[in-house]
Amino acid sequence: MNEYCSKFWKMALPSDWVAEADPDCETLFHPEGNGVLQFSTLVQAEDISQDDLRAFAIEHIEAGAKPETQQVGGFSGLYLSYDDAEYYWREWYLRAGKLFLFVTYHCQLEDEGNEDDIVDQILDSLETTIQ
Repeated sequence: MNEYCSKFWKMALPSDWVAEADPDCETLFHPEGNGVLQFSTLVQAEDISQDDLRAFAIEHIEAGAKPETQQVGGFSGLYLSYDDAEYYWREWYLRAGKLFLFVTYHCQLEDEGNEDDIVDQILDSLETTIQ
C-alpha cells in the first residue's frame, strides 16, 4: 500500500492502483480493473450536517435508492448503491467538520461486486488532513 494525499484528505492506496487529479475530482483505478473510484471535495465555512448530506443525495433517494448511515475511515455520512441501464454505482456522501467528500465508484453492470472489497478497504483508510 502507498499513501495517497490530496489537499484535504489522505488514504492508503494499493500500489497497483493509479491516481489522477484534475481541478474537479481525483480519480483512482486499477489499470486492469473494472471500475473507477472518484472523489470530489468541498470545504464550507460551517460544519457539514447530516441534513446537508441528505440534500446532496436527494435526487437518488427520491429515485428509490436506500441511504445507509456509514462510518468511512475518519468520515461519517450516507452510502447508496444502485444501477442504471449500463452501470453499477456506489456513492458516499461524507463529512468531517467543514469537509464534504462526494465519492463514487462505478463499473459495468456485469462487473458488479468485483472490486467492492478493495474499494471498501481503500475507503476505510480515509482520513481528513484539516482541523
